[in-house]
Amino acid sequence: MSSASENSTEPWFCDACKNGVTPSCELCPNQDGIFKETDAGRWVHVVCALYVPGVAFGDIDKLRPVTLTEMNYSKYGAKASTNDMSSTCSFCEDTRFARTGVCISCDAGMCRSYFHVTCAQREGLLSEAAAEEDIADPFFAYCKQHADRYDRKWKRKNYLALQSYCKASLQDKEKQLAPEAQARITTRLQQYRSRAELSRNTRPQAWVPREKLPRPLTSSASAIRKLMRKAELMGISTDIFPVDTSDISASVDGRRKHKQPALTADFVNYYLERNMKMVQIQDNISEQKSLKDKLESEQEKLHVDYNKVSRGTSRKNY
Repeated sequence: MSSASENSTEPWFCDACKNGVTPSCELCPNQDGIFKETDAGRWVHVVCALYVPGVAFGDIDKLRPVTLTEMNYSKYGAKASTNDMSSTCSFCEDTRFARTGVCISCDAGMCRSYFHVTCAQREGLLSEAAAEEDIADPFFAYCKQHADRYDRKWKRKNYLALQSYCKASLQDKEKQLAPEAQARITTRLQQYRSRAELSRNTRPQAWVPREKLPRPLTSSASAIRKLMRKAELMGISTDIFPVDTSDISASVDGRRKHKQPALTADFVNYYLERNMKMVQIQDNISEQKSLKDKLESEQEKLHVDYNKVSRGTSRKNY
């Protein structure tokens, strides 16, 4: 939350706060930054959407909604064609997140350095063409070897200083807010969230490809965080599992071979149909069990009645 201007008293909220979510970027593993919602209800960093090729905006002026359907789907968690880790992010501190999302490459010729956009932003490697330069794609990035040394250090220093200032400023504002101001902000935020929920329920459904393409689970940073959290709750240490750093699909000559998807469309259809049949079988078993109990009860009642009639007949015979 921040003010619309230095003198304005009207609270301003980002898109994530308006929707009441803690977003996770689909294109990188980093969680801080400014997010925009995609047409499919996912979230991405604005800077990731600007620098990753193939990402488009429905409204260029407002930079929303973000569309990921035009991006090459094979870029998620892609490895390079060589046997090293050159296609994984060069700056991710945790190797488990190095292949999540989508990595961009250095724009210096044949350089094979790869990194996440937000990781490159943290290292001061992102650049933008001047306003007077009329080029189709004004956003580019260089690795540490090809970026200007002093320019990179200056950007990195400013980025870290801005992050530190924003965190300190947010804490100071929260301490200085009066109860009346906090109540006004909370009320305003609830109004924005009501509007956002109404907008989500009334907006047209986003276009999705007819055939859903498989995506490796290890390419989703949010999925890895949930799996790590589950392992923590179960008391399992994730440090004992080795990280796969080899590309078994790479050939000796350096050309990338075709890798079969982990889950084919036929298997997904079979799995969904199997689940539906299992539900039907379970419902049928439940119905048969209820019928069995009912019949057994009736049989017991008939058995009692039969015994009474038999005893009455025996007395008459005597």
